[in-house]
Amino acid sequence: MPSFRPVALSDREWLHNLMCKSGTKNADFSFIHLYAWGPFYGVEISSDYPVPVIASFDKGLRVFAIPYFDKATVERLLADFPDLTMQSLSPEDVRRLEESFPGLFEFTPLTDLFDYVYSAEKLATLAGKKLHAKRNYINRFEALYDWEYRPITADNAADCRYLDRLWEKERSAVGEEAVIDKALTEFEELKLDGGVLYVNGRPAAFTLGERVCCDTFIVHFEKALAEIEGAYPMINREFVRHVLAKYPEVRYINREEDMGLENLRRAKRSYYPDFMVEKYQAKVK
Repeated sequence: MPSFRPVALSDREWLHNLMCKSGTKNADFSFIHLYAWGPFYGVEISSDYPVPVIASFDKGLRVFAIPYFDKATVERLLADFPDLTMQSLSPEDVRRLEESFPGLFEFTPLTDLFDYVYSAEKLATLAGKKLHAKRNYINRFEALYDWEYRPITADNAADCRYLDRLWEKERSAVGEEAVIDKALTEFEELKLDGGVLYVNGRPAAFTLGERVCCDTFIVHFEKALAEIEGAYPMINREFVRHVLAKYPEVRYINREEDMGLENLRRAKRSYYPDFMVEKYQAKVK
């Protein structure tokens, strides 16, 4: 049987390079998802296959994922786990699985987990009629407040933790506070990027994320004080501008899934995604 182990910080470089090579835009394959969220979902990895395999638990069911389709890897997985369930599959993965193993799998779209992906230029400029309301929020913000945007560093990580604690009663995911703390503690080693928005000298919003492939950046967390009108669109715009200045090759911003939560769905749809990263489950019949 293959050996699986938890993802370690030392895996960051080779896993990131693997995802870049695959060209995936799926947030499930970002290093923060595999490493920092790993303890909460039982994430483990095995290099005993032609393509590295990621195992995790979803509602008590052990599921497997691979960053890109490889027939030999799936054949080995089927031999090791005859009741195989795979997740984080793209439509192309589904097509190739059905071609390679006709009639073997039952496929289910995981619509609550589809990622929202936007043009980076659109989020940086907020140009166009559809985003008129976002520009209005920012105009009011700039008129009302004395503000400053700063990149996250060791010097202001405590401000991010302060804002995150204010969010304690509004969390939508178990373990989120611990994941954010790990991300801030190991910020440089994880090669993350983030920003803090200050209003009248006090922290009002923060965000952080990472590149999953050469042209796609994922925003993992975004928190703002609800009483500061326009803080959310402002931190979003300023951070995307920061990302584009640092990584001019980035074309897309992935703002992750809505988890089936109506408030998140409305917020993400209000920016009019350019496309969704569709995700499917495949289960042996």
